[in-house]
Amino acid sequence: MNVAEINPGASATLWKFFVTAIPLTLLTIWIVVALEQSDTLFPGHAGLLKRIAWPLFFVVRLIRVRRKPKKFVDVFSIPAYDEDGNIV
Repeated sequence: MNVAEINPGASATLWKFFVTAIPLTLLTIWIVVALEQSDTLFPGHAGLLKRIAWPLFFVVRLIRVRRKPKKFVDVFSIPAYDEDGNIV
């Protein structure tokens, strides 16, 4: 990190450092996730094209999850039974 704010003799600034570092970090994350061999992100056999386009599929999956209605489960309720012992 040879920037003028830390090293007075340097010609680069923090702005130039962040303009370079942020895209390189995002590119690295994109490549690492695309080459991930786990089945958690890509269930089944995913081709190279699907792996490269993972941000698009990730956004689509987020939209689908948000559209599904959430089911309310009351975990504290005691089930009611009829005379035969069946849950009502």
